[in-house]
Amino acid sequence: MKKAPAKTILDGKGVERVLSRLTHEILEKNKGAGEIVLVGIASGGIRFPAWIRRKILSIEGVEVPRDSSTSPCTATTSRRRGTRRV
Repeated sequence: MKKAPAKTILDGKGVERVLSRLTHEILEKNKGAGEIVLVGIASGGIRFPAWIRRKILSIEGVEVPRDSSTSPCTATTSRRRGTRRV
C-alpha cells in the first residue's frame, strides 16, 4: 500500500495566525487581560502559555501572571481563589 506524501497543514505563518486569533479570543472573552493567569503544564505545555503571554503583552501592554504546574490540582486551586482558567 502506498503512503500519501506528507502534507503541511500549517506553516509557520499559519501557526502564528492561529495563535494570534486564539489570544484575541482569550482577551475578548475575559474583557481584557486584567484577571487572566496563564498556567502551563510542566510536562511540555510551558511554551504555549509563554507565547500567549508575550502576545497579550504586545496587544494590551499588560504582563499577565504566569505559573507552571506538575499537577492538575493547581488549576482547581486557582479556580477556588477566584481566577479563571484559560
